[in-house]
Amino acid sequence: MDDAKLIRDWEGKIWINFRNTLAFGYLESQINPLHFSFTAGGTLEAYIRTSETITIQGGKNFGFIPTEERRVVIDYDPVEVMEGWGGVKGMGRQGVSAGKGVGISGTSANLLSVLNGTSGVEEFFGLAHFRRPPSRGKNKFAVVGHHYSHVFFTIVREGLEWKISRYSDEFLFPKLNGEGQDGEIIQYAGGLDWGDEEHDSIVIGYGVNDCEGAFVKLEWDRVWERMRWRGPGMKKILPPG
Repeated sequence: MDDAKLIRDWEGKIWINFRNTLAFGYLESQINPLHFSFTAGGTLEAYIRTSETITIQGGKNFGFIPTEERRVVIDYDPVEVMEGWGGVKGMGRQGVSAGKGVGISGTSANLLSVLNGTSGVEEFFGLAHFRRPPSRGKNKFAVVGHHYSHVFFTIVREGLEWKISRYSDEFLFPKLNGEGQDGEIIQYAGGLDWGDEEHDSIVIGYGVNDCEGAFVKLEWDRVWERMRWRGPGMKKILPPG
């Protein structure tokens, strides 16, 4: 099980999205409802049933729009949305449009519904990431793989098309040990949800150097005030890295 991420659907049910790397590689992803029970000793256990597995074809780093239509974002550059969780083939990409844009990929499987107070339009808020450098070749940032940085975004439906509507500056998380102004070599944030019932905060779960887990709670108003309305193209987010 790889790239496991939790999702909360429109009914509040918790699902887990993951890749079975030995069997399915990069072009398919699985999703299962999570079940919970208590043992005789009072320990909470979580489990899945293989009979309930849904296979999603089209890549990885999906974003799940929390509406009854079960739409799946399979690409963000440009935004590409599949209708339905199962039985629909995407373009076979891995969350990045080859040769286009700035190489942004989805990170959080969970997307949060945000109602624009001015226009009344529903937007969906999530986390995305950039790879530094884009390839997995030898580099000064990461011993193996990529150095990641993150960005907040929202997507919105305009007619029949989905588009990125807002985005934040690129950022890292502070080091867990509090030393210096930089982050660890590898940070990857896949968890995102509201931090309270009033939606006054968000909680982000992330991994550090593929061996430690961490989470951070942020005030929603401080996050939202840093979101910028999207310009005419994704390349306005960042110059090429």
